[in-house]
Order: sequence, then structure tokens, then C-alpha cells
Amino acid sequence: MDGESVKKSSLDLYPAVELTDNGRERPLADWNMALDNDQKIGILVVEDEAIARTIMKVQLARLGFPVSEAASATQALHLLQRQRFALALIDLQLPELSGSALLQRIRRSSGPNRDLKAVAVSARIAPDQERRLRQAGFVAWLGKPVTVEQLRPLVQTWLPHDRAEGGERSGTTGQDDRFVRIQNELQAKFLADLRVQLARIESALEHRHRRQAVERVHKLHGAAGFCRFTELQRWAARLETALQEENDEDYRVLWHRLQREAEELLHRGLPENPESG
Repeated sequence: MDGESVKKSSLDLYPAVELTDNGRERPLADWNMALDNDQKIGILVVEDEAIARTIMKVQLARLGFPVSEAASATQALHLLQRQRFALALIDLQLPELSGSALLQRIRRSSGPNRDLKAVAVSARIAPDQERRLRQAGFVAWLGKPVTVEQLRPLVQTWLPHDRAEGGERSGTTGQDDRFVRIQNELQAKFLADLRVQLARIESALEHRHRRQAVERVHKLHGAAGFCRFTELQRWAARLETALQEENDEDYRVLWHRLQREAEELLHRGLPENPESG
């Protein structure tokens, strides 16, 4: 569903509210009543792919700021009405709206986030797309897989440091161990779901649903990158390009190569973790 096909904005569905002392909600006449200078300001991650969303959330939390997440544009709009954010990372290929269309709705809103600093995130950002992203209002853009090294300068540039919850925590052994553990769990989940993802891609290709195939390959491309399965990521990226360019001969060859790489990856499984035994 694209931005033009959505007739009613989610901003119209969720009225501005605040929580009273007894936990009940009441309408807000003035946003500034609830959003005073003492309220923590955090980061919002808007990403429909669960693995990518989880990795980015953990990475950002390591930099010392509170992080919220949304799996869809609708969830993001709901959160943006209820809480003020200093920065949002927005996937460009969301299922309901494109990332650019979502940012346009945020800009048109009367809520506290209309001037939100937004960063575009995508597995593929072509050079000619950068100008359009800047015109859409994004202050920066990141290619997947996003790393802490990419995120750190963004945080330093766009977030007020006095809002951080104790500063960056990436240097602590406990935080690093937790990140590795989460990464391993997500890799295992990715492998467990891989054949299902391939079957969905194959179904879209067989029924000549090219747009659906592109979307599913794009998600596989991004998730493989976050899980550091670089060869699978590379073949998914090439297949995505061939589908977008409607190169039927190339996409068939690349699809078979992607399937072969996936089977080899499943056969190899996860590398042994020396600390697990």
C-alpha cells in the first residue's frame, strides 16, 4: 500500500492524550502541558523487519539513550503523538507507507514531533536517491546493516547529550556480552525462518508478483546483512537489483544462486561459540 492509497491518516485516529496520576488517559488541549523540559527525549526506530529493528534498538541503547520501536507506520504515528523524540530512524520500505511518506505526515502534524530529526535507513540507497531524501526532509541516511560506528556520529550530532541515560555503555563487558548473545539468538531465528522466507519469494516469482518479490527479497537482504551473513546478503542484493530492472534472464540465474547459498548456509549452521561450552 503506497502513500496515495491511504485515505485517512493515522493521525486522525489517535487523539492527543496524557496520563493522569491514576493512570487514566485524558485529551490534551496543549501538547506543551505534557511535554515539559524534564521529560526524557529518546530515539524512535521504525522498521518492519524484526531482526533489523532489534539490532538497531540494542545498538542505540548502548549509546546511552532511551529507545522506542515501531513495526509499522501506524505504530510510529501513534507513538509520535504520545511521546516526544529527538531522532527517528525510519526504514524507507515500510509495508503501509514509504519512509518518505511517513515523514511527510509527521511534518504535517500538529504534534510535538513535526520538526523531528529523521534518518533514512535502507539496504539500498542509490546516489540519485540522496537528493530526494534531502528534499523529503531527512537529515542523513544509512545503508543496512547499520553499525554502532555509523550511529555514534549521528547521536553526537543530533541528540542533546544532557538527555542521555548515563552516557555510552558500549565499553562494558556486560553490555558487549548481551549484544553478542542477542546477535546469536537473532542469527538462529533467521536460519530457522530462512526456508519460509525463500518459499514466499518463490511464490511471488511464480505468480509474477514482481513488486511483492522485490519487497520480500529486500527484507531478506536487510536481515541477512544485520545477521552478518555476507554472502547471502550479496546475492539477495543482486537479485533485488535484477528484479527492479526487470531483467528476467539475470533474476532467474541469481534466484538459483541465492537458493544455493541459502542451502549451504543452512548446512553450515551457526559457528561454534567457544564460550557456550
